[in-house]
Amino acid sequence: MVPQLASKDDVPSIVAIFRTCFSDDYFHAVFPPTATGDAYLTQAFTYFIDPSQPGQIHVLKDESGLKSMLLWFTENGPEKTQGWRGRGWPAPYEGMSLDKIQEFYGAMDAQHDATMGGKKHVYIELIMTHPSARGQGHASKLVRHVASVADGRDVYLDAQGHAIGLYERLGFKVVEGIKMSELMTPMVRSCHE
Repeated sequence: MVPQLASKDDVPSIVAIFRTCFSDDYFHAVFPPTATGDAYLTQAFTYFIDPSQPGQIHVLKDESGLKSMLLWFTENGPEKTQGWRGRGWPAPYEGMSLDKIQEFYGAMDAQHDATMGGKKHVYIELIMTHPSARGQGHASKLVRHVASVADGRDVYLDAQGHAIGLYERLGFKVVEGIKMSELMTPMVRSCHE
């Protein structure tokens, strides 16, 4: 499988993988597993597929379907990093909690800005692999692909605890002294290493 840009036809599978990967009570409070929550995610992922928008989604898929996806942005500095709304995430739909969404994105945006604000870099916002395809190197392949097209820029991501070892093997280092999100740890892969 070769990383490729996602298409609109991939959006339902991306939403389904999101639901499988982020299925605990916390994520259900932020992105409710309802028709409204799915419509929100569908709008967001459809927006990121549009080549005129700031985000890009790369996917790995085979004849049986989508296996993994990665959403990334280029940050051009020298100003603050883009917040979640600036990156194109829609305002919450009716029935969704603005407080929960701001709590989720706010802490990650703050640690992202504290780490990378003012620097040109690539921001990997979201990596997901369908549970049936985990442990087969799909996420690693997507991260390596994005790092290879980062055009000499550092690459930043927020890692859940269970994935820190994976990202360390890919050359990322935990950013010490900056952790504002209870769920996510800031990590950077230097373009100079």
